[in-house]
Amino acid sequence: MTVDFENYFENLKNILKKEISILWIFSVALGLALIVLSVKHKLPLGTGDFVFISILALCAALYRPRWAFYIFVSLVPLENVILASGFLPIQLRPYQFAGAILAIAIIILWLAKRLKFKLLKPAWIDWLVFSLVPLSFLSVINSPVRNISLKNNLILFSFVILYYIARNFLRSRKDIIGTACFFVGSNLVVLFYGFYQVFADKFGGKSFEVMFGRPNSTFTEPDWLGIFLCFSLAILLSLLYCCHPERSRGIYME
Repeated sequence: MTVDFENYFENLKNILKKEISILWIFSVALGLALIVLSVKHKLPLGTGDFVFISILALCAALYRPRWAFYIFVSLVPLENVILASGFLPIQLRPYQFAGAILAIAIIILWLAKRLKFKLLKPAWIDWLVFSLVPLSFLSVINSPVRNISLKNNLILFSFVILYYIARNFLRSRKDIIGTACFFVGSNLVVLFYGFYQVFADKFGGKSFEVMFGRPNSTFTEPDWLGIFLCFSLAILLSLLYCCHPERSRGIYME
């Protein structure tokens, strides 16, 4: 009995594509669900719920770290959604939660020697980013309000960790395109909620806007929404060019 390895690997490839598509749909649905829970005042989570969700998320991140990274990317625009606060020193947003869970999962897999990729050796530009952390902590010494200064430095430290995580997951053109697709999915969530605010304000519904007549969607200020949409347009055009360069020549000026 002979085995057609070519068809086997082709079927496996199709299954993986289907799984990524399901994950993409899940990321969009998750973003919409978090917005609804936020406006319905079901967030932030209590301590018990937060611990339970953290355990589930950590198990998922240990199983598929790259999937957890995709979810992290899709949650980045949810700036005005607070997942947990009160029992934590900071107001934890969804993307911060996903990034922290992913970092813990990578550390566990690395210690157990089960990490399927080798961590990148920091380059000189990475060390420049890393140097911001100890330099920023020096400001705590002469700060008139050390608690606030320390909190801000911890936030900066978390962003540096997220930067290094992104560097490890964005190594090739394929990685960048896959991540960009999930970023585009998050844009759909932002646009949907933004249009809802516009029409709700127009027809007398509750729009949840921070400024009358100016939709802010998932951001704390309307200006941030405009900046994000401009940046997203650049990502979308770049993704179109990478996937179909022969069809996108008319979009770009030579």
